Amino acid sequence: MKALRPLLAALVLAASSGAAICDPDAPALRVHLPRAVSVDGERLSLGMISVVRADDDAVAGKAAAIAMGRAPWSKETLAIDRTTILGRLAANGLPRSEVRFSGAEQVVITRNEEVVASDRIVKAAEAFLGKMRPAPAGSNWRLLRCSGDVCVPAGSRVALEPRMAKHGVDREAVVEVVAKSDDRMLTVSTVVFRMAYRQRQLVATADIPAGGVVTPENTDIRSVTGDYPEPADWAAPYGQRAARLIPVGSVVRTGLVRPATTEVLVRRNDTVLMRITGTLFQITALGEALENGGEGDLIKVRNVDSKRIVVARVIHDGTVQPVCGER
Repeated sequence: MKALRPLLAALVLAASSGAAICDPDAPALRVHLPRAVSVDGERLSLGMISVVRADDDAVAGKAAAIAMGRAPWSKETLAIDRTTILGRLAANGLPRSEVRFSGAEQVVITRNEEVVASDRIVKAAEAFLGKMRPAPAGSNWRLLRCSGDVCVPAGSRVALEPRMAKHGVDREAVVEVVAKSDDRMLTVSTVVFRMAYRQRQLVATADIPAGGVVTPENTDIRSVTGDYPEPADWAAPYGQRAARLIPVGSVVRTGLVRPATTEVLVRRNDTVLMRITGTLFQITALGEALENGGEGDLIKVRNVDSKRIVVARVIHDGTVQPVCGER
């Protein structure tokens, strides 16, 4: 009896399998949706975005060939859900009752492609430009813009071939980078460079008041890049005086300084105008100079009204500016 049990089990299993195959209520079409697929070509079909099965191969073939719209463009993502698929099947004579789904609720579709990073394109362009048009001494080519990443069909053996392009802008160069696969041109990227020159700038490391002397102690020479060559006669304006207040962090440019002078602008016993200027106010008073002074010098001044003696800086126009904590 024990020997017959495996045989009986096999007969029962075979009978149940046959019943399922012949079941008139079984769906005519089974559609399995993956979560995501990548496709080639310009048009989609149901067979491209899902797994289609049916007991009748003709039914499965008909369903798989049903059009599902255009394929995604480069870098684009499309999504098709079960409802959309049921609508397309019904329009082609396969009613909802004859379809059974499995898998995801929708399938996300992208183009079957791979990305050539812009960094790789720029490096190829830089290397090519360095050979074809080396930058003069004291300068270098600086990236101005690049058309960005490009997409090519997946599996392509991409080779980058740079070439110079015509460009009418002075101190600029344009390199076109052609992406090829098996001698077939896939894309062309444009990379634009501009000539950058090494320059020196004098930057204030502390507030330099009007009339104050520019020195290595209150400034710092820093290297920067600019669009034009540095003047051949550039020199830090040490010893010159600030024409107006130069705030900390400002570049000390030519228009902000004037040559120092030893001319005496204020003499002892002269009546001078004392001026204090703020963002939204200005206070003036008359004073008597107690010392001689040239532009930028600190001298003692007696307020005519209060008789108080203060220290003031001589300004280039002959007025004086009271200061605190200096002398």
